[in-house]
Order: sequence, then C-alpha cells, then structure tokens
Amino acid sequence: MFDDSGYIGEGPGETALRYVATHKEIYVLGVIAVAAKTKQAEWTRVHVSIDREGNLTEYGVDKYGIPDTEIGRINGDTVYCIDELDIPVVVGVGDIGKMGLKDHFSNGSPVTKLAVELILERSGYQ
Repeated sequence: MFDDSGYIGEGPGETALRYVATHKEIYVLGVIAVAAKTKQAEWTRVHVSIDREGNLTEYGVDKYGIPDTEIGRINGDTVYCIDELDIPVVVGVGDIGKMGLKDHFSNGSPVTKLAVELILERSGYQ
C-alpha cells in the first residue's frame, strides 16, 4: 500500500511504488489503483475497475466507488507513475474508507478481495 496523503506530483508513495515495481528481484503481478479527488487531476489508465457494489466496469470509479464518466482511467494522488511502469494488470477501486463501508473488513473486504483475485487470475501466475 502506497499513499501520498494528497502530495502533488511524484511524492513518497510513487517513489516507493516505482522502487518496488522496478526492483530486479520483485515480480509485480498487478496494482490496485485507488481513486481520489485530486486538485491536480493526476490519473492513470486501468484495465478494469470495480465499483462499490463489486461490479466490474470498463469505466473508472471515483473515490466513493461510483463509476465515472471516463473509460479506462481513474484520478488519484498516488497513481502518478503507474502508466510509466511495466505493470501487467491495473485494477481501479474507490477509496476503501470512503465507500460507505461497502469494502469493510467485517464484510470480508469484497472489493479488495475481488481486485486481488482479478490480478492473480489475469496475471497468469500459477
């Protein structure tokens, strides 16, 4: 989990993500890109998004997990460098704490769980 807490541009979250994703001894299967409401309109492409109800969508989602109007991209403050990295699968989700408890751990974190399952399935990892 990498977070910038709203840092503008490439902050410590992206720096850490870039380090892990380009490390020679680490193979990244995918990324769960979390949407946020950013002032600088930073965004990234996603292969698929999962809305707050657990539905797959070709559209991005906003920080509340509501499908957005743009196909294949989400806004966020720690997604700045994902497009520059060789990430096989990028799944967009809303901000876990802003989706009205739809992804709460007491419910089994269904959105996060589905995102991880999609990454494992689509990565081809055995």
